[in-house]
Amino acid sequence: MRFKPALAAAVLFTILFPGAVPASAQVFRSLTCQFTTGTTGRFDTDWDVKVASDRIDFNIEGIDTAQAKAKIVSAFGMSSVLLFRGNNSLNFLELMPDGNQAFTSVFFSANRAGKEVGSRDWFPAVHSRHMMIGNYPVVSHYRGYCHGN
Repeated sequence: MRFKPALAAAVLFTILFPGAVPASAQVFRSLTCQFTTGTTGRFDTDWDVKVASDRIDFNIEGIDTAQAKAKIVSAFGMSSVLLFRGNNSLNFLELMPDGNQAFTSVFFSANRAGKEVGSRDWFPAVHSRHMMIGNYPVVSHYRGYCHGN
C-alpha cells in the first residue's frame, strides 16, 4: 500500500480532534459555492493588484472526509481535490497538472441565512488561486459563500 500524506494527515487530525468539525459540516456530500468579490494580482516588475472583474461559481461534490477527497465541478470541467478538515471548516486543495494550485475554505462557525423563508444557510468561504501564467506569477483571492446540498 502506498503512503498517502493527505490521508494520513486527515486521519491523524480526526483522531486528535474528533469534534473539530460540527455535525452540519460532516453530513454535506456536496456544496454549491459562489464567489462574487475579490482581488487579483500579477507580478511583472512589481505587483499590479486590481479588483477581480469575474465571478466564480462551482460545486464541490463527493465530499468524503474519511478518504480526505472531493471533486470540484465547474463550467471548465471536473478535478479531484484533497480535503483537509479544520476547526469548523473544510479546506480543499486543487493541484493542477501544470503545477498551479487553488485552495478553497468553507467556514461553518458562522452563517448567513438564506433570503427566502426555509432556504438554505450560506457559509462564508474563500477561494485563492496561485498560478504561473507564462513567466509571471498571478494570484487571486475571492470571498463568497457556499451552501450544503
